[in-house]
Amino acid sequence: MFQALCKILLTALLATVLVASAAAQSPESSGEAEVALQGYYFGTNSQTVTDTTGAAVSLQQFVPNVGILSLNLQDYGSRDGFQSGENTVRLKDYSLLGRHWDFSGGDLRVQSRRIETTFSNIFTPEITFRGASIDVKRNDTAMGFFLGAETLQEGPRLPLRVRAPQNVIGATLDQRLDRLQLAFRVVRFSATGDSDLSDAFLQQRQFKSVNTIAGQALYSITKNFKFYAESSLATNRVNLDGNQVKSSPFSWTVGPAWETERVTLRANYVRQTSGFLPVAGYYGGDREGPFVEARYRLTSRIDLYGSANRYTNNLDNSATQDRFRSSNWSVGASANLPSRFNANGQLSFLRLTTTPASTQFTDTSRNRLLNVSLNRPLGRHNLRVALLDLNLNSAIQKQQQRSTEVEDTVTWKHFIVGGAVRFQNESSTENRSSVFFRAMGQVNFNRLTAYANLEKGNDLVNRSVFTTNSFSSTNFGVGAPLFHGWRLQADAFRNQLITNLNPENIFLLGNQGVGVPTRLGGLNQWSAYFRISKHFNWGAPVSIGGLDKYALDHNPLVGVVEGFVYEELLDGQRPAAGIPVTVDGLRSSLTDANGHYRITDVPQGARTVAFNDRELPADFEPATHGSLKTTVTPRGVTRVELSVRPLTHLSGQITAPPDVPLENILIRLLPSDRYTTPDSDGTFNFYNLREGDYELAVDDSTLPEGTYLSSGQRIALQVRIAKDLPSIEFLLNNKTVEKPIQRTFQQRIELTPSTHKPQQGGTHKGTRGPAKSKTRSRKP
Repeated sequence: MFQALCKILLTALLATVLVASAAAQSPESSGEAEVALQGYYFGTNSQTVTDTTGAAVSLQQFVPNVGILSLNLQDYGSRDGFQSGENTVRLKDYSLLGRHWDFSGGDLRVQSRRIETTFSNIFTPEITFRGASIDVKRNDTAMGFFLGAETLQEGPRLPLRVRAPQNVIGATLDQRLDRLQLAFRVVRFSATGDSDLSDAFLQQRQFKSVNTIAGQALYSITKNFKFYAESSLATNRVNLDGNQVKSSPFSWTVGPAWETERVTLRANYVRQTSGFLPVAGYYGGDREGPFVEARYRLTSRIDLYGSANRYTNNLDNSATQDRFRSSNWSVGASANLPSRFNANGQLSFLRLTTTPASTQFTDTSRNRLLNVSLNRPLGRHNLRVALLDLNLNSAIQKQQQRSTEVEDTVTWKHFIVGGAVRFQNESSTENRSSVFFRAMGQVNFNRLTAYANLEKGNDLVNRSVFTTNSFSSTNFGVGAPLFHGWRLQADAFRNQLITNLNPENIFLLGNQGVGVPTRLGGLNQWSAYFRISKHFNWGAPVSIGGLDKYALDHNPLVGVVEGFVYEELLDGQRPAAGIPVTVDGLRSSLTDANGHYRITDVPQGARTVAFNDRELPADFEPATHGSLKTTVTPRGVTRVELSVRPLTHLSGQITAPPDVPLENILIRLLPSDRYTTPDSDGTFNFYNLREGDYELAVDDSTLPEGTYLSSGQRIALQVRIAKDLPSIEFLLNNKTVEKPIQRTFQQRIELTPSTHKPQQGGTHKGTRGPAKSKTRSRKP
């Protein structure tokens, strides 16, 4: 074992040094690794201890212009010799011929279901094998080819891989077309030499060689409504107990799925023959029937759900196979009740009919399961009560099991402590009761974690009229940091099972005398596991998304984006020279005299082609389609045409008498909402002006007091890039003020001569002397 461990560590160290040194020359290289020493030990009171100790190394290194080199080693030594886990070497995302290539060797996995669905009743095992594979990716298309010998997993804690008596070779094709996803799979399974496959499949099936071809499709009719379809063809003859039986060749599955936040409804019909996917060690076929499930959110607090199915098997109608028919339906609800209560309940019914091979006997079992739970947080406590009622009714035996479990979990700062007690009762040929206890504890301090679990009680299911079984199990573990970034994870488990005579049966004890041993047997199992590991990083820092995204960003498949940029004029278009065009703001190019640009080494995928606003000349602005979305294909040329609007400016002058302030005069550019004011010398400007017909207008309310526009208030203009603008001038003059004028108004009074002479010695009444003039002046 020591030699095997040394071999493992030396191999891992050598691989790490080679990969790291190959990539250390580039500043863009980046890598990560995890090294772990681990072991698992298992023993009983009657067996020799089984020990498995080894190392696990996982390494990834990004090499610019090459891709991601990854290495995974899991090898162990034990008393039985050298044992291996998953050992893989892979070159990922290598760019060649406009595609990304993945080359892999070692212990590999291939997903046989190429399209993910939300149907819960479809199980398709993955294909695990020891061999080689090649995967090619480009845009929304992926192809793969693989071959090797199938493997199965072995070991409770350390994943060991063991050979299965079956070889596999196959190819896959995945294609995404907008709303439609398509996938195809071609696989050939064949037995290894003259291997006996009776232990690899259920009911003595032996698939010596099977060729399968399958197609899968998922169409998104709307955002919430999808339709799934799958069909496969298998060409094979199944060996059943030495007899060659021709299997039904066609398998298919169809069904819709409607999923919204409030309503979910899924339904399908499944027909999978025995040759559907005969992977050694799994059972992926021989059933037919409908399936439906639904969920409805009645309110924001209540969810209702249910499902139903009906299946039959033995689609080949073989007399040497057992026949099963089942129908199952269940309903349930979950609710958030007032006072922070949460309740969940489910009722299920299962009817199973079994007809053993080569017999006419039929056993029908009608089973019912009721499961109800109620929990509520109370301070630091979380209380839970669960009820279970199980009825098993068949022609052979009727049985009822009931259990009530009460649990409390307390959380306080770094500590979690909990316990539960379950009361069980079983009614069958006899009535039995038992009590089951469970306790747990956990403590968390920064990176230190420790936990323990204890279970103790009577095993009600395995208890019989002759014996009683009691067991106790203890499990505890710790996760703690060590030194220099190393971390320890360890746990231990012990299970003790004691089988005693049932004291209720006096006929077993009668006439035996004193000192009869009541213990029939015991089993004491224990196991221990440890793992010491450390994670390493080197090279350039990796952003969010991990090393895979970092590799795609720095080693992508590339294409070319090119096109023309035109000036949009009122009189037509003309090429725009010296315009900077960019893709995603990263790669840019200037247009030539013909308005042409070309940007190379553009990563594949959805891209945005736009102008570089920071470098765009000030006398241009983007047109309405100044940025466009496009898709770049590897080694392809994508054409994108853009346009700009040329801008100009106009200048004018306000001429006024000396000492007239001009800075507050408002000049408007109609029909736009732009305005400006002149400088102290009367000059004004409008910049970044598009072509068009405009009118300059001076706001009368902003003219200085005592002035007026002698040139008119408005000037009409036609702004064109190819034409010079006429001189623009507004004339501002002072108003003429009339000086005050003094006028004299004369009023003359004349007396008409009288015909009578005055008397001598006095005057005549009413007679006036000679006329006199009076003057009076006033300002107008």
